[in-house]
Amino acid sequence: MGTVNISFHSVKDDSGIQVANMPPLLSENVPSSGASAQSSAAPDFTEVVRVASDTTVRVLTGTDPTALASSVRMKADTVEYFTIKVGEKVAVIDE
Repeated sequence: MGTVNISFHSVKDDSGIQVANMPPLLSENVPSSGASAQSSAAPDFTEVVRVASDTTVRVLTGTDPTALASSVRMKADTVEYFTIKVGEKVAVIDE
């Protein structure tokens, strides 16, 4: 069991380099376990989601996602950015 920090961001692109705007539009911790757990829905203006986990997890995004053993794998103590649409959620499950 671990903690997955999920933060939703808009994107700044003034110089041709896309960067996640700070502060995030929403940031929350989702506990990971042997059962899939969902984040809140991405708020208005969200373009990317940052996922940081202290344990190895599987990750899936969608309107009502259920993370499975076949979902994208994230190693412990890593950070990943994914594109996401407004209203979508992030689901995580321990590997």
